[in-house]
Amino acid sequence: MSCREPDRATEDEHTIMLRIEKTFVRLICILVGMMAVHCRTPRFEVLEPPVSLEGISLVDVDHRVVDTKDILFVVTGYTRCPDICPTTLRSAVMVMDRLPAASRARFAFLSVDAKNDSPQKTRDYASGFSKRLIALDPSIESSRRFLTLASVFASVDSETALIQHSTSILWVQDGKIMRKIPVRFASQDLVEEIQDAEREKAERRNM
Repeated sequence: MSCREPDRATEDEHTIMLRIEKTFVRLICILVGMMAVHCRTPRFEVLEPPVSLEGISLVDVDHRVVDTKDILFVVTGYTRCPDICPTTLRSAVMVMDRLPAASRARFAFLSVDAKNDSPQKTRDYASGFSKRLIALDPSIESSRRFLTLASVFASVDSETALIQHSTSILWVQDGKIMRKIPVRFASQDLVEEIQDAEREKAERRNM
């Protein structure tokens, strides 16, 4: 009885089909992953619609315009604040330190007390938390307009002379205020949200 060699053409077709199936499975996995990112529920409040900053330039204390196209977090407060403001800024610095070096996300501090917080005082205060923390100039009109658009309100307590103000961190991106982050947040949650947002932005650029 003679042994018949396997049909090479059949073998090649089988190999090709296996490769096609593997490639198809990989593509499905990639698509499922992308859908999971786009369809998941955001951890933080999303503003619908986002608040446009058209015509408003955020300027730091050295008179440099701060780009609002990449992700920028604006932490509002004032330099005399005894508790919430410094705690929030420390949390912001913790997020900055956890982000990978390739991240373009930045954090800035904007005082709601332009009367008492001069640009120099604001700079010194912000740099005390991190040299990477941007100190926005509270004395200029565009800063006041930004706070108004963001619905950040402040008033002086007549008994303590401390300032009561709305507390949240403003997520700015693509020239708009996109989200509000509560002052008490999990650092790792915000790190992951930033990485997801940067990944989505990179995907849109590559489409």
